[in-house]
Amino acid sequence: LSREGYDKICHVMLADDQLLEGGNPRPGFGTEDFYVVLFGEPSAVNPWGFQLDGHHLGLNLSIHGDKITLAPSHTGAQPVKFKIGDKEIRPLAAENDVAFELVGSLNEDQQRAAILSDSRGNLAAGPGNDQIPTLNGVACETFTASQLDLLEQLIVEWVGILPPEPAQLRMNALKQEYSDMKFGWRGGTTNGNDIYYSIQSPTLLIEYAAQDREANHIHTIYRDPTNAYGGQLERK
Repeated sequence: LSREGYDKICHVMLADDQLLEGGNPRPGFGTEDFYVVLFGEPSAVNPWGFQLDGHHLGLNLSIHGDKITLAPSHTGAQPVKFKIGDKEIRPLAAENDVAFELVGSLNEDQQRAAILSDSRGNLAAGPGNDQIPTLNGVACETFTASQLDLLEQLIVEWVGILPPEPAQLRMNALKQEYSDMKFGWRGGTTNGNDIYYSIQSPTLLIEYAAQDREANHIHTIYRDPTNAYGGQLERK
């Protein structure tokens, strides 16, 4: 993973420790209840897969030579912030803050297209649901340069989990899809509101959904409908 991706994954896992009662073991929760699974045999040339799985984390890396994808992967957090010593940690800080900055930057016409409901929604393509929906929202081809910069910052929070080189290759490809990309929003537009948003293009689906009114429990999903579990790596 990238340095930033490694930190994010560790923080997701550490957030889970906050759900333990008095630090005592609890089935399905805590950093002691995550598992690594290997698919195939790790190789520099042949395809193989790596999965890190636990509560609020399903990281799927499909690898073939120097090609790598993390689609599909699930990240989440509960609580959304906590302290270790004097340090406050927010595992999904930018996924939240940059999204509110982006929706706040939209003009009236853009917000009218982007905001689909005053109430939050839930993941349409979360774990166990591999049907890719057609989501609505504002066309990203209407975005200004500064709005596209925010959109890029947002997407990088998922794509940037990968090492720098494959992450940059993926971002370069996604920038070519801005004309076919949509950004949809459900809920209020004040940071701290419980919200849902989606970013969708031909090879991308990102969803972010608060699971409670306090926005203290978040689920997200990252998918590539054309390359689930590395299905295209060998062909490309």
